[in-house]
Amino acid sequence: MTVTRRRFVQGLGAGMALLPASRVWAETRISLGGAEVLSLSDGQMRLPPSFLYGDLDPAMLAPVLAEHGMTPDDPLTPAINITLLRDADRIVLFDAGAGPAFQDGTGQLPDALAAVGISPEDVTHVVFTHCHPDHLWGVLDDFDDPLFGNAKHLMGRQEWDYWFDPATVDMVGEDRASMAVGARRRMEVLAERITLFDDGAEILPNVAARATLAIRLAICRLRSPVAQTGLWFWGMRLPTRMSVSPSPVGRLRQIRTLPSQHRCDKCCYNNWLRNR
Repeated sequence: MTVTRRRFVQGLGAGMALLPASRVWAETRISLGGAEVLSLSDGQMRLPPSFLYGDLDPAMLAPVLAEHGMTPDDPLTPAINITLLRDADRIVLFDAGAGPAFQDGTGQLPDALAAVGISPEDVTHVVFTHCHPDHLWGVLDDFDDPLFGNAKHLMGRQEWDYWFDPATVDMVGEDRASMAVGARRRMEVLAERITLFDDGAEILPNVAARATLAIRLAICRLRSPVAQTGLWFWGMRLPTRMSVSPSPVGRLRQIRTLPSQHRCDKCCYNNWLRNR
């Protein structure tokens, strides 16, 4: 085995880490013809209530959140779940997680991969749904080298153009400027190895991408010609102020549909919808 800088650092970390032996990394598996689809955890985020609720009246918000055992002051703790497709000789990751530099509770994807017998070097493709930190920032290792060094990286052309534009940092607002700076820094490292695709393209055999233009993220369909069935999944479930309804009533309706899983550290639901 070749000892790379990454393997050396991971070895040191493995020697010092004390992880619960009962931890379950891959909690959802779906067979799709001869392929297997897994949901892997990169950990959890911790977001301030204002990230979603904005300026909603707490008196209106409180009874809605109470339905989920929450209060307006509780932080949001959504799980970061990564879809992996194993199909013949392809190992495809859809997004790369947040990486350890984002928050203390993130960056667990390499351990989740190891738990199912996969190393970063085994990954053949990384498909990015969009460039928010919890989907893109995990693509680099501790030395700012691509973590998935043997993989082909793919992203929607419109998404790439938006986040790579130097003007984006001024358009997103001060509270989100770090997202734009962080996205571009990682994209600059990937620039020579990225493959861009357009809406509706079949980006890999039996894998098609669809754009939801409100926030430019990709919705992907995995299709099995053998089983005559398919699976849709999308890159975001937790609404943000970029995607919520502009009216207070509409936003309350959206919040009412939030599952209590956003408070659950064992949740690995990955926004899948099987269709026939």
